[in-house]
Amino acid sequence: MSQIFRPRRHARYTLGLARSLLKSIIIMSIIAVMNLATVDLNLLVAFEALMEERHVTRAAERIGLAQPSMSSALRRLRALFADELFLRAGAGMQPTERALALAGPIGEALRQIRGALAPDRGFDPATARRRITIAATDYGDLVLVPELTRLLRMEAPGIDLAVRPLTDPTVALAKLERGELDAVIGGHLPETPRCIRHR
Repeated sequence: MSQIFRPRRHARYTLGLARSLLKSIIIMSIIAVMNLATVDLNLLVAFEALMEERHVTRAAERIGLAQPSMSSALRRLRALFADELFLRAGAGMQPTERALALAGPIGEALRQIRGALAPDRGFDPATARRRITIAATDYGDLVLVPELTRLLRMEAPGIDLAVRPLTDPTVALAKLERGELDAVIGGHLPETPRCIRHR
């Protein structure tokens, strides 16, 4: 029987959320030391797109930049964090350990900024525009994803669904905790942290 895993978005901080918060504080402290007045915050949006797409051209298209502009943003990000961040791997890009460590805190910071700037209208599936990333086993991909896609087209046409293969449940759950995945659909999964809601 398949199980659906999704982070809790309410109630008290659990141990997992506390760890995530601590990691965010540490990374944000590092960024603060860099002197935010000299940092173009659009670079963080570019970083987020690169992390999600793992491809310079697709990341550029995602945020409305030309490919040379995204390449320039990547050069500036590398200089800002003193790390390569993304390395060529086949036809795409593979994030470095530093990029993976930055992904969660930067993603959370951008979500908070977007939430603060967005009008408080609540969640409306018919008008929502965002990407939902899930990891699924082959069975989940064949049986559940087509129906999920059909429902999204009808109820939430602005939602972009990205499906990743579920090869290592432990890694998938770690990505779920870091906010790199929104849900995991699979068969036998290891014991979940308390911050993960599952069924």
